[in-house]
Amino acid sequence: MEKDLELDPHPDYIEGYNQAYLLMQEYRELADHLAKSMSQSERGMGFKDGREQYIAEKSERIPKWLQNKNDIEQNKEPEKEKDKDDYEPEG
Repeated sequence: MEKDLELDPHPDYIEGYNQAYLLMQEYRELADHLAKSMSQSERGMGFKDGREQYIAEKSERIPKWLQNKNDIEQNKEPEKEKDKDDYEPEG
């Protein structure tokens, strides 16, 4: 008699989740500020969950030995300091 209950998330939750995930890819600081100011509505909860999901997936893609330990503890993405074009040849 046990029924499998499948609950579909509210459309506002899905919208907030997707918006946060996309914003995190390009405008991380904006997404962080918006997540802090969002209310406890369906959209706000979805936004916060989408942001957290992006952070979790991003940290899984970067090997632990490449991550700064402080960034791991604070769930921050490592900053790019220099790329190969920034280095000057030694001479």
